[in-house]
Amino acid sequence: MNKGDCKAILCDFDGVLGVTGQDNYKAWSTILLEFDIALNEEEYFLTEGKNSPQLLREILTEHGHSLDLIPKLIEKKQALYTTSNSFSFYPGTTELIDLAKRKSLKLGVVSGGSQNRLTKPEAIKVISNFDTIITAADTDNAKPAPDPYLLAAERLKVDPSNCIVIENAPLGIEAAIKANMFCIAIPSTLDKKHLFKAHLIVDNLSKVPPIIEELYL
Repeated sequence: MNKGDCKAILCDFDGVLGVTGQDNYKAWSTILLEFDIALNEEEYFLTEGKNSPQLLREILTEHGHSLDLIPKLIEKKQALYTTSNSFSFYPGTTELIDLAKRKSLKLGVVSGGSQNRLTKPEAIKVISNFDTIITAADTDNAKPAPDPYLLAAERLKVDPSNCIVIENAPLGIEAAIKANMFCIAIPSTLDKKHLFKAHLIVDNLSKVPPIIEELYL
């Protein structure tokens, strides 16, 4: 992406805007232990970006459990997460929103999570600053397919090549690249070595707004 090309910034939610990764992992690992399934932390974060049914189909199939368990497990996980999460936004979120407002950039959230998680009272005050929200229910194909990011660009009426994506997981990076978008990765949940396909890797979200402003606006 060249200077002046950026017209929109699209962000994954878990691990990019919301400090939710560990709480999601703990909730899933607790629920799955009831079925003698030990969920490896790094392996879980490498699958981040998949929606819950997709994640569970793979895990249950691998361990020989019935896929009929999926609705029940999702319900139990959401209940546990809701009662045990300590939600907050990463430093840099406010600065990213301020940059978009100053430069008249479109903002989008592109998440594999559910709509209701993004519209909780503790999240909506910040999320309401975004021009579109794409969740698991909005597309048939989840990340690493480009569909969620392409839908966000379509809704924002911005060419995909004019979008910068901020991601923290390999599947999201792959989705952004397939969508012909410039991808900045942050190592919030995984080591940088797993994010090598991104166009740029930045230490944390706080460093992203000044980099975007200096290099791409």
